[in-house]
Amino acid sequence: MLQAISNPSPIFILGCHKSGTSLMRSLLDGHPDLKVIPFESHVMALMGKQVLYDYRKQEAMPQADFKANLLQLLRQYASSKDRTADAMLSDDMDVISAQQFIASANQPTDVKEAFQLIVDCLPHVFPQGGFTQEPSRLVEKSVDHHEFIDELNLAFPDAQFIHLIRNPYANVVGLRKFKAKIQGYPLFHRVMSSIQSSMDVAMDQGISKNKNHHVIRHEDLVQRPEQTMQALAKAVNLSWDECLLSPSVMAEPWSGNSSHGQTKGIDASKVDAWQTQIHAFESWQVNRKLNQQRKAFNYPRFQLRGFALSKVQGEPWSRFVYNRLRSLIG
Repeated sequence: MLQAISNPSPIFILGCHKSGTSLMRSLLDGHPDLKVIPFESHVMALMGKQVLYDYRKQEAMPQADFKANLLQLLRQYASSKDRTADAMLSDDMDVISAQQFIASANQPTDVKEAFQLIVDCLPHVFPQGGFTQEPSRLVEKSVDHHEFIDELNLAFPDAQFIHLIRNPYANVVGLRKFKAKIQGYPLFHRVMSSIQSSMDVAMDQGISKNKNHHVIRHEDLVQRPEQTMQALAKAVNLSWDECLLSPSVMAEPWSGNSSHGQTKGIDASKVDAWQTQIHAFESWQVNRKLNQQRKAFNYPRFQLRGFALSKVQGEPWSRFVYNRLRSLIG
């Protein structure tokens, strides 16, 4: 087993789907002082906690088997071939070795032990991934963990939180496109609630002036990467290294998981692409339900001309009826 997580100040990356969390994790990946978990661990969900985040929702499971749930998660990542998903690691994973190690490990009894088991497991999951026995500062990101800041702070009182947010119009388009690849045009209230839950937490942490909670706008990260990353490194007490401008996964260049296609490095060329991809219904919903959040993070108002209740291309009629009725009563 590795030594206990030695640095008392792990970094947790927060933010909803398609807000830039994978990019941030990949920028931290190559730093010599960090041990970056290359997939979303969903530790709280694996421990049986209730999750309200719409795309990871689950009821509380007091008798959850963390080890079995972790192994199931690793198997899901190992079988995934979706390059727009969070983890594209299937070719590098050794699930059999991981299974043997997890079986021999003790069942975690708290959050800190759960993270420790994952860290201990990394050299077995990725035998060629360069994970060593040397303890270092942990970095983890999961889209549902903005709900668990208090629990993470309790386990790690000196933890630092990097919270990614994105222009809500752009985030709507990105998340809608991501989900449409699997299920067709999605249930739109789920898209909206996922974005809102993350932005609300970012707002609340700002109001409470939590000095360990650092909100980064996706647009600032891609348009002014050096300025943004230098300020962030100073804020989380991380030494500056040029690798913080070069995204990677386990030291290999990261090509992104954008629905726009593969990218090289930090790509700002698609920042405003949403303006030609958003539908009047979607911009109307953002203005109705995310107006306060939009203003809080200084995003300008946008409304596409057109009939807001009209059908979106590719939206099945049954889903169209459900989405419009839900939008009117919600």
